[in-house]
Amino acid sequence: MKKSLIALALVGAFASAAQAAESNYSIYGRLDLGIVKSNVKGDDSVQLNNGTQSRLGFKGVEDLGNGLKGKFQIEHRFNTDDGTTRENDAKTVNGADRFWRGQAWVGFAGEFGEVRLGRQYDALANTSDQVDPFGGDYVLTKSTLQNSTTGVYSSPEYISEGLGLGAPADRRDNSVVYMTPNMSGFSAEAHLMFAESNYKKSGSTSKYEGDKVRNLFGVRLAYENGPIAASLAYQQTGDTDAAKAAGEKYGDGDQFLLYAGYTLNNATTFGFGYYNEQSDSVNKAVATGQDDSDVKLYTLSVTHKIGQGKILAGYQWGTDAEVGLTSTTTLNGKKYSYADAKYSKFAIGYHHSLSDRTTLYVNVANEKVKNAGYSDSILTQGLDGVDSDSVNVFGFGVKHNF
Repeated sequence: MKKSLIALALVGAFASAAQAAESNYSIYGRLDLGIVKSNVKGDDSVQLNNGTQSRLGFKGVEDLGNGLKGKFQIEHRFNTDDGTTRENDAKTVNGADRFWRGQAWVGFAGEFGEVRLGRQYDALANTSDQVDPFGGDYVLTKSTLQNSTTGVYSSPEYISEGLGLGAPADRRDNSVVYMTPNMSGFSAEAHLMFAESNYKKSGSTSKYEGDKVRNLFGVRLAYENGPIAASLAYQQTGDTDAAKAAGEKYGDGDQFLLYAGYTLNNATTFGFGYYNEQSDSVNKAVATGQDDSDVKLYTLSVTHKIGQGKILAGYQWGTDAEVGLTSTTTLNGKKYSYADAKYSKFAIGYHHSLSDRTTLYVNVANEKVKNAGYSDSILTQGLDGVDSDSVNVFGFGVKHNF
């Protein structure tokens, strides 16, 4: 009898172990807070704020047999200092706050690669994280770039937030993403975002109704092998006719992002990034008709490991030229040109790992904008000083992953 009970217990133990091996579910997250001091055009601000985006997430993998696995991930983003979600009025959906502001997708994977459906990062995101020595983290909220008197955001829309030195990547709703397996260092991604709008066909043309964008498409090609890393990403940005009808500033366009990096002695990584965005703009405040916007950003970066710490630095510069738009305006005795907005940003930081999960960090950044007078809000509200906007930021904080 005792032998039977022991055998039964062993069978149960092995069965439980086998079941555990088939599925792997985890809860993860991050808490990050620090002191952030910023100076925008002489206006000082000291805040207890998130250095990176704090989050709470759930993800899992289930073995379905025959090499097929089911996968999912959902992630909530929030502000650790006051418990609010990382949302603002411009990013709400139908007036409602997003709870799963991070990724929220379900999919499956196998020898063929991986397919995901839901809210996901766009085709530029992974390449943008390579371009940015901070890996897309350590952002500032846009409130620190806001004029304290008028409440107007004085930075051009193409500028990445805070210390971010990548490209304006984002998460896309209603997306289907396919990722190939790694093939001797080579991999690829294909992204399709559904606009979920109806359209009517009239002859050979289609007219979208009730939506500002059409279905969007993006691709990414990457190579990582030893010290070499490179990637190329491209995606569409919108639908010209629908955007014009809705009075949007930017309509149909394309985004292109390139990264090339080299790691020396497994300690020092040098990187170069190039970003280009071309889009049709509808800027009724400064011109009639349709004008093209041509954004170019260049990034140089370096990271260097020192014991348990790492030094991160980068410099980004570029222009936003509105092709064919040569008009100027004079505000408070200053003349602004809309044809060539110039931008530059320098950021440096030191991050020290106290453990595998806890990191102390200190970051310093400076951001400058010139000839940014094309913004509708600046024109209508008469904001001065746009020709020499400068933002200085210092941050010190602690980040814990779990």
